Amino acid sequence: MMHSIDFAGNLPAKKTLASLFESGRFPHAVILEGPAGCGKKTFARIMAKTLVCQSAERPCGTCAACRKTEEGTHPDVTVLGGSGGSRSFHIQAIREMKQDVFIRPNDGDYKIFILQDAGDMTEQAQNALLKILEEPPAYAVFILTVQNKAALLDTVLSRSAVIPLRPVELPELTEYLQKKHPELPKERIGLAAARSEGLVGRAESFLAEQSGKDGGGDRAAALCRAAVEPREFALLSLLGGFEKDKQGFSDCLSRCVLILRDAAVCKAGAFRLAGTDGETAAFLAERLPAGKILNGIAAAQVALLMLEQNVNYGLLLCDFCKNFHDALSS
Repeated sequence: MMHSIDFAGNLPAKKTLASLFESGRFPHAVILEGPAGCGKKTFARIMAKTLVCQSAERPCGTCAACRKTEEGTHPDVTVLGGSGGSRSFHIQAIREMKQDVFIRPNDGDYKIFILQDAGDMTEQAQNALLKILEEPPAYAVFILTVQNKAALLDTVLSRSAVIPLRPVELPELTEYLQKKHPELPKERIGLAAARSEGLVGRAESFLAEQSGKDGGGDRAAALCRAAVEPREFALLSLLGGFEKDKQGFSDCLSRCVLILRDAAVCKAGAFRLAGTDGETAAFLAERLPAGKILNGIAAAQVALLMLEQNVNYGLLLCDFCKNFHDALSS
């Protein structure tokens, strides 16, 4: 029997998971599709816990199997992925996985393989995976996370169940974050939820930034300041730090958009900023005309859209460097 799932929004996805599990015919391959930050990796872990859980109501979250899965130490739950760049998920990883697939589970009825950012798989890697999906052992389950299922071969899609994950409505996301972080002020949670565009991972990242737990806000401010300089070198150097960090780049772009929106507000004579780096926003407002600020917002938003389309990541970084610099350089 399925236990209630602690996951923000996405009731259709949760109902689909419950239906698949309770039918007794769980598919060998499931694709979780949705934008960066929507919770695909979290939902994949929930699926894995549901299958390996030792309690009557699954996933209980407290049994040894659930705890090991959450900690990443369960012997029957394997997580694979590339280095974060386009086509960085190579055939060798699938070949190594194949050697493990046909070894029976250690502790339970299922052996689960979570393939993160499966859209980064090369065509050769996908074809190698396809051969496994054509005749998988009865106990094997493959969970693929991808921003856009179009990045996968039709033959892989045809052998998989697709579960879409979507952004969460603001009231529901705010309530979820308040329950998860009761120690944080409601104002801080409300601000993070409002800035996140319904994406739980992005909201959590904003909360961490506000708490001083990461440097994402500093990197976004640095990108904006570097783009204003006459030469591209500083901006290009900063972007080099994202070469193997696609998720970090996505988060940073979102923060750049917010900083630039604050700069536009500041330029218009208002001073109630959206909780970003107000000093950088004020700097940009003083240095740039309104049209350039709006062009910078557009350049960052286009790059975010291209990330979701799974274009070549290296080329995207180079293209963004030129476009962002052209938009903001004075």
